[in-house]
Amino acid sequence: MRARNHTRWCALAVVVLTTTCGRHSDPPRATGQSPASALPATAAPRQEEARRLVSLDPSRANPASLRGDQTGWIKERLTVGRVVLVARGSAVGAIRMTRQSSSPWHAEYEWALCDRDGGGFAVDATRGTGSVVLDVDHGSALMFGPFEVPWAPTDPPGSGTVGYSKDQQTAICVTDLETFDGVDPRDRRFVYCRFHDDPGAVFVRDGAELAALPRLVREPGGAESDGPRRAPSGSFRTLRPDVREGELVFCYGNGVFGGLVFTKFDRATSSAEFEWRLRRDGSGLLVDASPDVRTGRGTVREQGKGPPVRFGPFTMAWDPWDSGHVSVECEDESGFAPFYVAVTGHSGFDGVDARSEQWLYLHFDGDRGSKFRRP
Repeated sequence: MRARNHTRWCALAVVVLTTTCGRHSDPPRATGQSPASALPATAAPRQEEARRLVSLDPSRANPASLRGDQTGWIKERLTVGRVVLVARGSAVGAIRMTRQSSSPWHAEYEWALCDRDGGGFAVDATRGTGSVVLDVDHGSALMFGPFEVPWAPTDPPGSGTVGYSKDQQTAICVTDLETFDGVDPRDRRFVYCRFHDDPGAVFVRDGAELAALPRLVREPGGAESDGPRRAPSGSFRTLRPDVREGELVFCYGNGVFGGLVFTKFDRATSSAEFEWRLRRDGSGLLVDASPDVRTGRGTVREQGKGPPVRFGPFTMAWDPWDSGHVSVECEDESGFAPFYVAVTGHSGFDGVDARSEQWLYLHFDGDRGSKFRRP
């Protein structure tokens, strides 16, 4: 009797155990539902949009709508070791001059090519070297990949400059870098330009990233058709804004901001001491403590009696007459100065933004002016 009861209880335990384990190993599901569809859905990884070069001012991004010959040389001397970034189509490259000689006129350079977004000039970037000899008749160019960047020597010996491509499809960014190793050329701090007076362009993933950036807009009453008027002599007048001792003068051109302060006028010697600051990443804050701000000092004599004030892409002369003024020579017969100038009335660099709406920037003699405004 005990043996039969023991056998009956063991059989019951096996049935219960089998049923319980079955519930955990094979959960009930609706008819027709496969095991895979019963699992929670997993979202597909989001494909990040590639960065593309977008103009800081789309209304002025078309060079065909601008006046005069927009091709030409960048108004800045490039010494050995300086890095220049270039972009064309989906390709982005870098050039670093390693030698520039005047006997004969020739240059040697190293280059790097990066054709994928998100990548910089790392060890896997395509690299190479090149050389060019000055050809006065046919022009000289630094060539690699899809790039053909015009090059010419400048004074003093050992320096040179690069130019815009005639088809205006190659964008150029002159930097203060001395190496391109590990540099991301699509970083938004690099402002690229394709022609003179280009407002510049930066790499972004969509146009919304530019919504918060102010752009230079002509004042009401100043139509785009307005321009410099010829003087009685038949030539265009020079842009001559008056400036006081200690007064801050902002300069802006091709995405680069500069600031100039004449710290001391010496009329006995017709000279002036000055301090300058320069920033290339699109920011208008010229704070000395920032690592992105270059600074310098110098002395200038009145126009025609010594070298002009020159820093970055900006060149200006100074005259001691009246309250003193700086002269920005017109680029050519177009009558437009090679950059914009704003005399601020503010003393010193601190606490002011060159992109503030309060500053009136002039581009030619008689200009009604332009101000930085948000779109």
